[in-house]
Amino acid sequence: MLYSSEDILGAGNVLPVSVQLENRIFDQTRFGRNTWIGLVPSLLGEKPDLIIGNRAGGLEYLERIPNPNGETSVTLKALIFPNPSQDHHVQIVVNQAEVRLSVYDSNGRLLTSQLPLRENEQNELNLWGYSPGLYFLEFQAPNQQPLYKKLWLGP
Repeated sequence: MLYSSEDILGAGNVLPVSVQLENRIFDQTRFGRNTWIGLVPSLLGEKPDLIIGNRAGGLEYLERIPNPNGETSVTLKALIFPNPSQDHHVQIVVNQAEVRLSVYDSNGRLLTSQLPLRENEQNELNLWGYSPGLYFLEFQAPNQQPLYKKLWLGP
């Protein structure tokens, strides 16, 4: 059996993990004592993929798939870089699907609205024509509270 734990030394919850290959789901695994598991974190540090190896040189890459029950992450997270930005191109990564982005200036005026963002991928935001200053980014996902972030745009 393969288990997941956020803090193996603490009193964290230990949850069984299933492995899905193609259309088959395996609840029982046959990993031996000489098996090691390495985490491959996502850009936002949650829901990592796994690399499983053994002393004989075999490697398996296990990629996380979306939950078949349609559950989403508990909280919406966004990564914005570079921030502050010296040019007019900013990269944005979000941890959920169907996220929409709106951009406001420092006076609260809506400049861009409802830009779709791809989940766990770099989304490029082109701010060409925007003057240097402070901007507010509003991220909206279904069934989530909006998330607000600040972006400094340099000259």
